Order: sequence, then structure tokens, then C-alpha cells
Amino acid sequence: MKMSKKPIIIGGVVVVAIIVALLLFVNRVKTIDVRDYTKVSFDGGDGFGKAIVDIDKTRLRADFAKAAGIDADSLDNASDLEDLAGGFNDAITLDSSMSAVEYKIDKKEGLKNGDKVTIKFDLNNEEVSKYKVKFVGDTIEEEVTGLTEVQVVDPFQYLKYEFSDISPNLSVSLTETEPDKLYGASFVCDKQTGIKKGDKLTISLEINDEEKIIEEHGVRFNPTEKVITVDKVDEYVSDVKKLDKKIINSMKKQAKDVCKDYLAEIKDTIKSSRFKYEGYYFLAAKEFDFLGEDNKVIMVYSVHLKNTDSDGFRKAKVYFPVIFSDIVEYANGKQYVDLGSTKIDGVTDLVYGWFASIRGYRQKSKMKNDLVISCKSEYTSASVGL
Repeated sequence: MKMSKKPIIIGGVVVVAIIVALLLFVNRVKTIDVRDYTKVSFDGGDGFGKAIVDIDKTRLRADFAKAAGIDADSLDNASDLEDLAGGFNDAITLDSSMSAVEYKIDKKEGLKNGDKVTIKFDLNNEEVSKYKVKFVGDTIEEEVTGLTEVQVVDPFQYLKYEFSDISPNLSVSLTETEPDKLYGASFVCDKQTGIKKGDKLTISLEINDEEKIIEEHGVRFNPTEKVITVDKVDEYVSDVKKLDKKIINSMKKQAKDVCKDYLAEIKDTIKSSRFKYEGYYFLAAKEFDFLGEDNKVIMVYSVHLKNTDSDGFRKAKVYFPVIFSDIVEYANGKQYVDLGSTKIDGVTDLVYGWFASIRGYRQKSKMKNDLVISCKSEYTSASVGL
């Protein structure tokens, strides 16, 4: 009796199919989608927000171990090298597998509500492939939401600055008019002393924790730096052309009175004639000196003198220089000079009475040398009428 070959063939096909299915099942690669373990959140103020990407690698590690057939609990709880020896390679793979999951984000800072951020995963499956496990994960795109509304505030509305002393030795003081609205920030100036009119100063706002101010108060300061030009301050006059006519006339009159007073003192033995105004020298200090004078005006009068004693000196022309110093121009444009404590400078070789000498100079050149030329290293000079 002959048997049919058809059932045998069908049975063989079924067996082969089963074997193939078993092989496919045994060799199939398990995939783990890293997106399921990734959370994207946003923090900060609107326009200044930050993206925070958090991959839960604790859970990812546990799920990878399960997919790879690694007893993570036993490895984690191994108390000595002997316990760990059997799964040493697995332990290394388990730890290094987490470094196989990395990401890149197209924009992480300076975010505002409504922006889109894209996270792309960088997955290295080379080491974990032997466990027939594969990390997968498409790009994640998230819309920025939940950022705190931020108000941009000009902090310099809360600053008052004042200058003291006189240019070129001004000092600046900074006062915060409403410090509570600066939330701990403070102002600093790049120069505090030795300031002169026309200087440019940079005032900066120092902020200890800008992010905290934005998050807690919804405020961002802008600008944080301001350049100011020193103007409308008191200054020592440094240019002869800037001397006010009124101040010149007041010094001229005072010098005349000083000279007249002196001539009155010596009139009993000295006869004077041809009293005349000659002009003045102006000296401006090249650098500020606490102990020196910042400017000088030397008013000069001349007079012809003669000793009335028969054995006294003959008629001679004498120059009387009277020095004024530290002429100031106030911020309002008015000028001031101390007219007191002035006297005739210098002494001549014209002797009278009990060996008393006439004040002033007999030679104009010597007067100029002593009072002007000898000061060239410290002062610039100009002359008017001399």
C-alpha cells in the first residue's frame, strides 16, 4: 500500500516554518525608544528662557538591562569581587550603555514663548548590539511655553550721580534713589577721583544673579552700561581766552589798590610818578597738584620812583607784579577769585631808609624769568599786553 507524499511535504514545510519563526524570535533585535524617557521643560523669563532636557537614565538603564537579559539588581547589589566576577562584562556594558544615549538641541538659551526647539538624538549602538538591543529615537520638536513675562527696565532711572571738588580733581558719588527696585544690583564707575571736565565716564550696573531677578521679579535691566560726559561742573580756568572780563577787571583793580597802598606806605621817603597798568601773565598748571596752584594771573603795574634823600637812589622805573591764583569757573558760568592775601612780588636793589629795599623788579626780563619762564615745566603761559 503506497502512502501519499503530499502530507509529508506539508508537514515538512510546517516544521521549517516553525524553525524559522523560532530563529527569528530568538535573534530578533529589541528596540528601546529613548523619546519615552525624555522630558523637555522650559524655565526663565520670556525672551531669556532656557530649555531643560532630562533623560531618565535610571529608568532607561533598568529597561535596557531587562531587554538585554542582564540581572541589574544582582550586579548593583554585589558585595565583593567574587559576586561581581561572573557578570563583569555585563556590569561594564550596563554602565557604558547610558553614555551611548546623547542628544543635541538647536537652541538652548534666549528663548521666548512660542519658539520651537528641536532635539536630535545621537545614539551609539555598537557596544549594545551584541545584546540584540537597539536604541532608537526620532527628532523631538517642542514649543516653548510657560516662560515668565519679563519687563525691560532702565536701571539708570534709579541712579543719581554728583560731582564734588573742582576740575581737574573732581570726585563722583553714585546714589541709588530706589535701591529696592534694583533687587540687589548696584552701580559702579570706572573712575571715581581725579576727574576733569570733558572726561567720559562709564557707569555699569553690577548684577549678582540676573536669572534670579528675571525669575522672581519678572524684570530684566537694560541697558546695564552708560557713558556720561562730565559737564556743568566747577573747574579751574585753564585757558586765558576763557577768563571773564569782569574777573579780569576785579583783579586789575585789586592789584592797583595793592600797589597804591604800598606807595602810600613809602611816600615819606620815595616819590612816585607815571603809575601805569602794563598787562598780565596767565599760567595754567599742566597737571593737578594738591599742594600747588592750578592757575595764576600776574597783574603788572609800573611806576617811576625816586628817593627823596640826597644820598638815595636816583629815578628808576619799577614793575610791580601782583599774583592771583586758583581762578574758578562755576558750573553756572560765573567765575570767582580770592582777591585777598595779595601783595607785590619780588624785590629790587633800590635801597632806602634803614637798608630797606623797594619791592618789585627793575628789569621786566628778570620779572618774567622769575615768575613765568622758571615755571615752564609745571605751567603753560600766555601774556596780555606784556
